[in-house]
This record gives sequence, structure tokens and C-alpha cells, in this order.
Amino acid sequence: MISLIVAMTRSGLIGKDNDLPWNYPEDLQYFKKTTLNKTVAMGEKTFLSIYNRNQKPLPKR
Repeated sequence: MISLIVAMTRSGLIGKDNDLPWNYPEDLQYFKKTTLNKTVAMGEKTFLSIYNRNQKPLPKR
């Protein structure tokens, strides 16, 4: 099974300055719950923004 998670602002913005343009902890909790122990495909900019923030890839993904 393949699941797809997409998030963007009403104006279509998906990121700003290597970060999310919103702050919804519930959104991040849902993402973690849905992707934990799964393979996550993402673009290079998304991967690098996560890696640069945490100094490692997403744990258990």
C-alpha cells in the first residue's frame, strides 16, 4: 500500500526558507504517527531541511 501526505497553504505554498510556513503541532504528530517505521520518499530540499535541523535523517524512517 502507498499512502500520500500533502500539505500546503491556501495559496499553494509548501515551504519557506527551508521550513514549513505554518506551525501546527497536531500536523507533525499525524505525520510522525503515519510515517513511523515506514519508507518515506521526499525531495532533496525537504531531506536537507530536515537533516540540517536535526543533524540526522528522520528517526525510524
